[in-house]
Amino acid sequence: STMRSCEGGSMPVHTSGLRGSKTSSCSLCEGGTYRPYRSPILHCLPCPSGYYCPPGTEDFKTTPCPAGYICRMGSTQPMSCPLGTFGNLTRSEQMGDCHPCPANTFNHLPAQKACFPCGSSSTSPAGSSSCTCIGKNRAFQPSDGSCLCRTGFIFYNELDLKSSTSDSQLDCQPEVNRRCVVGEVRLAASRECVSPSLHSCDITCGPHGGILNVEMGICHCEQYVSAEEICNTSCLSRLPQLSAQLTSDGDLNLSFREKDNTVWARTLRNVLGPDIHKRISGKIHLAQFDSEGVFGW
Repeated sequence: STMRSCEGGSMPVHTSGLRGSKTSSCSLCEGGTYRPYRSPILHCLPCPSGYYCPPGTEDFKTTPCPAGYICRMGSTQPMSCPLGTFGNLTRSEQMGDCHPCPANTFNHLPAQKACFPCGSSSTSPAGSSSCTCIGKNRAFQPSDGSCLCRTGFIFYNELDLKSSTSDSQLDCQPEVNRRCVVGEVRLAASRECVSPSLHSCDITCGPHGGILNVEMGICHCEQYVSAEEICNTSCLSRLPQLSAQLTSDGDLNLSFREKDNTVWARTLRNVLGPDIHKRISGKIHLAQFDSEGVFGW
């Protein structure tokens, strides 16, 4: 038989025995190192800056450091740019390549290629991971850049209408509710005081009605329709399946499998979230909120 070289990404080892197998003759390059196939150098070399080398890397050029990350010499995996910064170049080598977000922008996610704008109702200094609302008693929402009243606070807009879920620069003030008299119950949804014996749950529960829970301020319906009644296990198995996977570039790959196993895919760019970068494909559950109730599938 002829002599064979160790494969790329591995190096020959010193042994006093016979070199009769690849297992006994070659050792996989550790993470952060590489070795080309048939290299005259008999040991694994450090992975250069701007690249990362998982265990067993043959050619470091196949794994350049992606945008939003840095790769120092000897990197096994890319290192994320921290919150409040962004990295818009590939093959970055040092933390200085992660630039602070400009003023009035923010970044609440690691490994981003750009920063998010604060919105008209908030501001931020350079290098921020969040924005500060201009109005008092407001909470910044990183999902859309709005500033909403904190729980228990409201504000009156330009038309003198009360609101708590609208974006604005105006201050929010504590919401003061009328004290319920003896025998009344405060509804959780509207904060109104009602008499339990006179309050009707038909709007919430339908024709079968229900009873107002005096402790929680919500209706307990006499009859519910379970999800299994609408679609059982056999029905669920025939439904189309939607899954999503976040790429290393921050794009979201959506896959839709039809009942006949036909699959179509689409890539969404500039998505917000998830906050934790998950690299595995996950099933998606949809929730719909409207005047008829909350529905999910």
